Amino acid sequence: SWLYGLAAESMGTKLPVVVFGACCFLAIALLSLITAPDGEGPGGWGWGIVVFYLLQGLGRGVYESTNKGIFADFFPGEKGVGAFANCMMQNTASATVGYALGLGEVDQYAVYILIPSALLTVPMLMVATRMKSSTA
Repeated sequence: SWLYGLAAESMGTKLPVVVFGACCFLAIALLSLITAPDGEGPGGWGWGIVVFYLLQGLGRGVYESTNKGIFADFFPGEKGVGAFANCMMQNTASATVGYALGLGEVDQYAVYILIPSALLTVPMLMVATRMKSSTA
């Protein structure tokens, strides 16, 4: 998270960091679709499976730092309380969906939720930025 903060500060924008985080989550989804080399997919990669943990950690670092910073930028002062409550609600809702998919033994469908979500992250941030600048 600390490095992401430095990167965003040096670039003057958080957008490249958000793009990187979205790409990490997208890579997790796409890599989980691979069945090579032995038909087992990632389960047959041995230590190669560590790539998922690295991508999850990198993506989560963006969520825990940069994403929350963006919420603070968009909703300063008094508006921040409701915005961070919304952020927590989104986090809880996504965890609930993931748990329900796993419980129903349909967790492979989580990939089909993760791919469009990762792809929509940056365009939706751009829409939000445009909406904020038009109301300011």
